[in-house]
Amino acid sequence: MMNTDDVVIHVKEILERARPPITKECCIYRVPQLIRQLNQEAYTPKVVSIGPYHHNSLHLQNMERHKVMYLKSFLERTNTSMESWIHYIASKEPLIRHCYSDALQFTPNNLIEIISVDSVSQ
Repeated sequence: MMNTDDVVIHVKEILERARPPITKECCIYRVPQLIRQLNQEAYTPKVVSIGPYHHNSLHLQNMERHKVMYLKSFLERTNTSMESWIHYIASKEPLIRHCYSDALQFTPNNLIEIISVDSVSQ
């Protein structure tokens, strides 16, 4: 006789781990690997990373200091304190996280730091 209890338990575990369906807030998608393989260079940033997807790419690290300078200039130009800027981004962190189709592996503080620096321009 078949024991369905084990199957029920296993399916419940799968459902608990399942990500919620993509919401209307979701607007940033990773290019699927099968498409990336067709032309890897077309989908890889060459100069600067913006946001978390390519944040730790070694070949893009030279631009990190420029992004920090842009943040400093933005804060001065808008007469915004670093504290208020970080608090503002922190208040939006859950919304920002839900904009990405993939589950981001960054802690809330890491994502806040990345977005705080990457979301401004000269």
